[in-house]
Amino acid sequence: MQRAAVISCFLAMTFALAGSAGLTQERGETSEIRVADRKAECPGASFYSIQDAVNVARRGDTIRICPGEYAEQVVIRKSVKLVGDIGAVLVPQHMVKNASSLSTGEPLAAGILVSDAEGVDVTGLTVDASNNGLEGCTPRLIGILYQNASGQVASNSVQHVKLDNSLSSCHSGNAIEVQSGNGGHSEADIHDNSVDDYQMNAITGNGEGTYVGIDENEITTTGPMQRVSWNGIQVGFGASGVIENNTIAADLSHDASESRCASNTVGVLVFESKGVYVLANSIQSVQAGIFVTGNGTKISGNNFSSCSPVHGIVVLGDENEVTRNELPNGGEAAMFIRGEKNLIQINQVSGGSRGIIEVAYFWENLISDDAFIVEPAPMITPKPTPSR
Repeated sequence: MQRAAVISCFLAMTFALAGSAGLTQERGETSEIRVADRKAECPGASFYSIQDAVNVARRGDTIRICPGEYAEQVVIRKSVKLVGDIGAVLVPQHMVKNASSLSTGEPLAAGILVSDAEGVDVTGLTVDASNNGLEGCTPRLIGILYQNASGQVASNSVQHVKLDNSLSSCHSGNAIEVQSGNGGHSEADIHDNSVDDYQMNAITGNGEGTYVGIDENEITTTGPMQRVSWNGIQVGFGASGVIENNTIAADLSHDASESRCASNTVGVLVFESKGVYVLANSIQSVQAGIFVTGNGTKISGNNFSSCSPVHGIVVLGDENEVTRNELPNGGEAAMFIRGEKNLIQINQVSGGSRGIIEVAYFWENLISDDAFIVEPAPMITPKPTPSR
């Protein structure tokens, strides 16, 4: 009888614990998992590898990454949060393909890949791709990649997303990229990140089904001008979103001259998309400030540095609004417009009286209250290089 009572008590406790665990999951309660560098002290850490922590995490868990260096690529396919403490650095080495482009099928090698998951946040990390070890143009190098996934990418530092100097002509090296395809959907808030020294694009949102909020990021490049990216921020190929309050520069120094303006670069590129908002960005020392090939884009409140671009704003499309921007006088024209039913209003241009705003092949465009408006002879239309 005594043994039976003990067994009965044990079973009761087991069922109670099982019921408690089930109730915890039912209530959506989550836990924090700590990851530590082998060389660092981090009380409560259970793992040395970020990927190992991701593998055991439950939906909604937070993975806190203690200061240290983590030489790995991370793949996330569940709703978790990565939170880096100050000094937590992801340094992937000998990178290999871990994804394929949803638009072209080309192989991709991402430092952090988030795929087919919602509510995935990556915050507070430094991602340094300087030891990527890639020896060719493929797989294409990416720092943080979301594919058919949603969440927040905030307060990270993404650095050195580029190939060896001998591969500087490769269309590779996107620091942060969000893409959708195959009927999928992505929605990402990309906020307050620092991106420095990248090869092609700093921040990219591509594909129908993609919505990005890109705000308050600081984007710069370092090193010789031949290594400067083509595009600071790109929203293209059917993606939509808001690009607001970002600083985009090839050279942030106060004495930047025209010789320091990066050739073949665009600050903000909206390519084959519509309904994108480009608001209150500061764009410095690039060849073309804002370049739009699409319809229904609103460009307002942006300012450009004294390092004169060839064009401050280029718009090729219909029903776009360009209002209240501050443009420098320099290059071939402060603004170049081609299309129908565009609204160009209350933009300010500094400098002399040379031709400032150029309008070619226009129909039913409303242009009013702008400084120094002239219509010189048609010019060669610049061509951007989007990242697919």
